[in-house]
Amino acid sequence: MNAGFGILASNNPANKSLERACQLMGINLGGCLWGIGCLERTGSMHWGTIFAENPDTPWETLNVHHGYKPDESILLSFGGKVELVSFQNIEPLNCETLEHNQPGTPAHAIAALRTGTNQKSAILLFTPDTAKYWANKYDFAATMREFQEWVWENVTWEADKWYKNYWFATRHLRSRYEGREAGTMQLNADHFDLPPDTMIPMFDSPDSVTIIVAGGSGDAWTWGFGRPRPISIDKWR
Repeated sequence: MNAGFGILASNNPANKSLERACQLMGINLGGCLWGIGCLERTGSMHWGTIFAENPDTPWETLNVHHGYKPDESILLSFGGKVELVSFQNIEPLNCETLEHNQPGTPAHAIAALRTGTNQKSAILLFTPDTAKYWANKYDFAATMREFQEWVWENVTWEADKWYKNYWFATRHLRSRYEGREAGTMQLNADHFDLPPDTMIPMFDSPDSVTIIVAGGSGDAWTWGFGRPRPISIDKWR
């Protein structure tokens, strides 16, 4: 698989062949019948995007991060509604210096992830060069967990936005939050009576923030929403 230059490009044979296989399995094994199991209004739903992690990372690789052996191959399976925007950093927040024009800053990532409206988990995808730059420049070099915790603590919404959010108010999500442990930062029943400007983390926990290093050389990063399920694939070999 291609873990470097052009991981998401349409002319990438290895990754795109696997992507097409995933699409066919979704249609034929998943029962995706036109107009029945596939109801996207605009036809924009895209299945099967697949790429490999680049091991040239300042943090532990994802298999080790999820508790597997260093030489064990795993698959991170993102299900449900997953969003991943194109590689860029200048739209969510203006860059203040030329140095930050390419690699951006953690503030850019926070601004980008705050655009989610009904998402409970996040994805940050970095090229190896940008991952190393951020890890050293902003003191995230210790572990991936430290970076996850920082993102979780800083991607927040005002309580008033939670109360008025469609998915929170009308889709019976409030009852799920009411059962959580009180006295924590995670959205729970204690937050419902707090002042409307109280800042509350948008995502469920630090574990709901997925950090991925993939792609070729140079500065680039992107973001999205979705939570993976790690699966060991060595037994399939």
